[in-house]
Amino acid sequence: MSKIPSKDINNEYRNILAEECIESLDQIVTADGNVQWTLDDHQREAMEAVVYALADGRRRFSVVHPGGSGKTVLEAAIIQASQRAKQKLDNGLENTQDIVLAVERSLMGSLREHIAALGVDVGVWGHGKKTLDRPVVVTSIQALQTNKRNLHRLIDPTNIALVLGDEADKFLTEERQKILNIFANAQRIGFTATPEWPDGRHIEDAWGEIIHRVTLREGIKSGINVPPLYTLFEADFNTDDLALEEEDFERKSLEAAMKAIEIELAIPQVYEAIVPANHRKEWPTMVFVPSVATVERVVETLRKTYPDLNITSWTGEITDGRLQQEISAFNNGGVDILVLCEMGGRGLNLPRARAMIDAYPTLSPNKLEQRHARVLRKIRLGSRLHQLGVKKPFAHIAQIMPKSNTFRPRTFLDLMNCWDEYQPGKLLTFNPHGASGGEDGPPLQDEVSQIVENIKQHPLKCNVTMLEEVDVLREIRLREDLPMADEEGFIYLDDEDEKTGK
Repeated sequence: MSKIPSKDINNEYRNILAEECIESLDQIVTADGNVQWTLDDHQREAMEAVVYALADGRRRFSVVHPGGSGKTVLEAAIIQASQRAKQKLDNGLENTQDIVLAVERSLMGSLREHIAALGVDVGVWGHGKKTLDRPVVVTSIQALQTNKRNLHRLIDPTNIALVLGDEADKFLTEERQKILNIFANAQRIGFTATPEWPDGRHIEDAWGEIIHRVTLREGIKSGINVPPLYTLFEADFNTDDLALEEEDFERKSLEAAMKAIEIELAIPQVYEAIVPANHRKEWPTMVFVPSVATVERVVETLRKTYPDLNITSWTGEITDGRLQQEISAFNNGGVDILVLCEMGGRGLNLPRARAMIDAYPTLSPNKLEQRHARVLRKIRLGSRLHQLGVKKPFAHIAQIMPKSNTFRPRTFLDLMNCWDEYQPGKLLTFNPHGASGGEDGPPLQDEVSQIVENIKQHPLKCNVTMLEEVDVLREIRLREDLPMADEEGFIYLDDEDEKTGK
């Protein structure tokens, strides 16, 4: 493998890479000439911005698009363009490597598939796999961190021409930025949906200026993402039914147990309410809960309640083989309910997912946005699912707020800053003209109304309360302001609170 020679030749590489990216402004074509993807307007605009940034000599820059908007397609197109560009340069760059950095196993698999679909030879490093002798390597940042002392021996940082960062905001810690800086000669491009942490750290610190940005709200308004029907539930377990005394238990343990009980009892009831019995196969559902133990108990309960449904779960213990099999099964209609905790909160490509039950309270706006965007991914025109007739004119996000929770968690309405615009039982389109079915058939509100009516008529036990019946919306707005939290949702005090002792 040859090393990258000089700054001037890097500029030459950027110029040729820009020219090759121009070839992918409308369609991305495989090596044998077949059209793999046709770009949407926002993707085309982003590729144009990439072309201008490269031609302008920028060594670092970033793109911010909402979850489910097709960032992986852009990343694959840039990698393909890089491979073509290096073959046109007579300066030894043809033997350099490109690296794509990811943070989760599910992301690594999706990235590899997208790049390999264009005829590019891709190796994988991470989670037990280690194929480093390929022109492109998809690797986890964890693999680089674990091997940072031997990194120069395993993969020569001076021989890397291009570094792409998927979910690039996950690289803003001091240690991870040090890893990025090892690739000093490489062109660096970051992609994410959530560019800033609550503590002020920003994607531009590590990846450079944002050259193209679309927010999730803009994505919903413009049709990049499907519009959501949003329902908020409050779960309140009646402690009078328990033969226990609070003083018999350590307070924090009791609070944690109560929250777990509320969540576990509420989920089957909420699922029964939001997914009508005769449409369950049409509404593949993702369920998020706070812990692995809760995952296991919820799956057991759901399987007993719905023996005819295909219900599965993912935790950190899942094998790579089973993970890939079940991603395929979900997208092929073989999974009806998927229960998760942390795993799957980012980048998961499950376009068939149409309902989400979010029973995982969090203070992190980034975690919440990444999680909720999973179900707002639309069925792309021309995709296999579209050709099979799968329709997804809107999605349903049902968020459960445990009454015993010790903090007021973020809600989707906080995320979209749409408290005043929200109308129970209506789609959130952020469009003054509303939404219609378009190519998908009759007006969307007809189906929405049927779902809302089903929720109203369905008996909810365990004090699970829908937003429309009791003004939970008003109640949570009257609670204290949201405390500050870091990107992972951990609470911290701001300087003023520290001064006053609050």
